[in-house]
Amino acid sequence: MSDPRIISVDLDEATILRRNADIEQERRVAIFDLIEENHFKPLRDMGDGYAGPYRLKISVTEGRLVLDISREDGAPHETLILGLGRFQRPVREYFAICDSYY
Repeated sequence: MSDPRIISVDLDEATILRRNADIEQERRVAIFDLIEENHFKPLRDMGDGYAGPYRLKISVTEGRLVLDISREDGAPHETLILGLGRFQRPVREYFAICDSYY
């Protein structure tokens, strides 16, 4: 039986910066909303027919965004690594909006 969705999102405490309490609350709400209603299907087939659910751990390593995707039991599925350069402007704008809001 497949369940193609993300069931948990963990942020690496060592590499994801903590912000003030208001921003942390917004982060918790965003993660809750993501988990509450999503559909997730990695494009890479691992050959054994596994189709979810998945766990996601997000970290930053050597200036890159790392998305570790694992199976429900914690067994690794795959890791995606993205350069952060393309995200600099949206992140800067997001924090500017947050600063003006709070």
